[in-house]
Amino acid sequence: MSVAGYSIWPESIAHFHVYCDPRFRRRGYAARALEWAITDACAAALLPQYQARDTNQASIRVSERMGFAEYGWMATVRINVRNVDGRS
Repeated sequence: MSVAGYSIWPESIAHFHVYCDPRFRRRGYAARALEWAITDACAAALLPQYQARDTNQASIRVSERMGFAEYGWMATVRINVRNVDGRS
C-alpha cells in the first residue's frame, strides 16, 4: 500500500522518500509510513528533510500533515546529452 524510507545526505540529513499505491491514497497510509521513517531518522540524530515538486499537491499535503513547512525552493533542469555521433 505505502512505503517510506530515507537516504542520508552529507552525514546528517535524512532525505525522505514515500510512495503510496494510487488505489490506496487519501487513507493515511503514506503519512503512517513516513511517520515511521521520521521516527527512525530522528532516533539516529538526523535532520529530517522532505522535498516535493510544487505540482505534486498530494506529496505536499502529506509533508504538511507530518509537520514539514516550506523552507526553500530548488530548480531542477533536464539536460539533453547528445551521443558522440550527434544524435540525442
